[in-house]
Amino acid sequence: MRKCSDRKKLLILNKMEVVDSSCCGGECEYVAVDDNYENRLLLQKMGLTDSNINKYIMDDMIEISMIAWEYTCANYWSPDTGFYFRGRDSWL
Repeated sequence: MRKCSDRKKLLILNKMEVVDSSCCGGECEYVAVDDNYENRLLLQKMGLTDSNINKYIMDDMIEISMIAWEYTCANYWSPDTGFYFRGRDSWL
């Protein structure tokens, strides 16, 4: 069974103010935050470099859903909860 141990990373992602998203029917096309110093600093606390972050730039925004899927155990996002892991051993 998979267990989520990325709580700190998920808390960091969920601190960011989402400025745009497209999710429907359980599928997330994107979740985006402003590309600014504060958000980059938060992502660097997760271990990402500017080079890593630049791969997720979309129209002057950072597409953080792909970061969540690739760098954490998150498998869901909702506007109310943010990113989280939903599974048998989930911590949420």
